[in-house]
Amino acid sequence: MILSKIHCFPDDKFNKRVANFLKKKISDSKNIVITAGKTVKPIYKILDKYNFKKKNIYLSDERIVPYSSNLSNYKNLKNYNFIKKNKFIHFNIENRFSKIRSKEYFKSISKIKILDFSILSLGKNCHVASIFFKKNTKSNQVYFFYKYRRISISLKILARSKEIIIICNKKQRAAELAKNIKNKKKGFKFFNNQKTIFLFGKTSCTNFFRNIGV
Repeated sequence: MILSKIHCFPDDKFNKRVANFLKKKISDSKNIVITAGKTVKPIYKILDKYNFKKKNIYLSDERIVPYSSNLSNYKNLKNYNFIKKNKFIHFNIENRFSKIRSKEYFKSISKIKILDFSILSLGKNCHVASIFFKKNTKSNQVYFFYKYRRISISLKILARSKEIIIICNKKQRAAELAKNIKNKKKGFKFFNNQKTIFLFGKTSCTNFFRNIGV
């Protein structure tokens, strides 16, 4: 485990400290992948006061639901100022999913040989974006089925990021991640490399180290 890539922030200052960590990286970058969800929502609200411009922002994943749905990542992100002021590349689901329209996303991101960094949060079952680590998960897989049909950036594309930032402030998820890495569960070597940076809350961080045995 690359311990120098793990940052632990006080639980009561977690969102502000993570936002400050990301602010400089966003300012210095052009091509960025971002996720959505409850973990990053308060962080994005803090970041939204900054005037980021001339960025290409790629959505990491989406549930295959109409953009009018409250479950849509696009809907939950579209009104942030940092989204509206920059180029936001998403999966073009609109009212109904179309593989042809969604291919435009992959066509666009495939032109970017190096992504500056990716912002991801650690979800249930340790999924990132909509990538669920199962025995048959492939590096180029973009469709996943877990409760909802999903479309996602692939592991292969994520690997083109200079840095992959994983945000976690849930102690149960941190413990599960540690156990999977420690037991060398298939797919979890993705987390154990020079590119991956972990941003934990203090409680999550403590639980991570307790379970990984460092």
